[in-house]
Amino acid sequence: MVVEDHSLQDSFESVVPHDKLYWCRTVSEVRYQLERGLVPDVVFIDFALDRGGIAGLKGSTASETGTGLGVLIALRRSFGPDAMPRIIVTTMIHEQGRYLYAIAASRWFHADAVVDKANLRSTDIRNILSGSDPTEPWLRENIEANGHLLDELFAVPEWTPIWQVWMASSGRLELAYARLNGKVSKNRIRTFMEEIPPRVDNLRTAFFLHQEWGEMDLAQIANEAANESIRRSITSLIGKRSENERREKNQRPDYRPLLGLTIAHSVFFQAPELVEAAALAEPWSRASSRRVTRQS
Repeated sequence: MVVEDHSLQDSFESVVPHDKLYWCRTVSEVRYQLERGLVPDVVFIDFALDRGGIAGLKGSTASETGTGLGVLIALRRSFGPDAMPRIIVTTMIHEQGRYLYAIAASRWFHADAVVDKANLRSTDIRNILSGSDPTEPWLRENIEANGHLLDELFAVPEWTPIWQVWMASSGRLELAYARLNGKVSKNRIRTFMEEIPPRVDNLRTAFFLHQEWGEMDLAQIANEAANESIRRSITSLIGKRSENERREKNQRPDYRPLLGLTIAHSVFFQAPELVEAAALAEPWSRASSRRVTRQS
């Protein structure tokens, strides 16, 4: 089974016989095939499964109704954690949110391999179907050594819905509380703001040193946000503060990196299945129970 909305069909059809290839472009199509009794031996799964945009960086795309996380959930519910088919994550690994998706697929759903879709060729598909592992050594080693740092971002179950609204809330407690309709207490949100910064810093050190969201000030973040309401909210926040207040706020590690992370990787944090995926995987059961410090 190949779950992909475009671009790779010719490569797969040149390798896999037509009667053995099941091509799905949406999570709904995957569910339909599974409900019909399909038991795939290998599943190739992209992240963004259509061209409908989730609010994020300009040019980013992800499905509003389903992503690769939804496919992983459907497979887990159909086969259980111990009888999953072989999972190959195929995505544009360096596009926003995709690296986090690859880590989550590997860490939470035990994906067998991760391959950059930009480099996937017919010969690679043939080798994968023969049992080879296409994951680049540096990528596998980093996920194996540091993948637990993603769990740390979800160390408390209530943190998942907070992540989903954090960008739209401009990183502000009161707005996040309002957007969550009181389902998460202000104390929980405050604890999130206090405990997340070193976890974000550790994740960036391991996976995203080449990105600048840790240093982005609010004006830069506003310029990068594609969603007009989010941009207006951040711009308004900037305008309400004096120059000194602005400088002090921008230096607070509990504010800027969190917001920068959720914008730089908004398609992951706003994936419609993120809460359900975390509930199935329970990353909090593997995360540190004590306060995390920044790694040197």
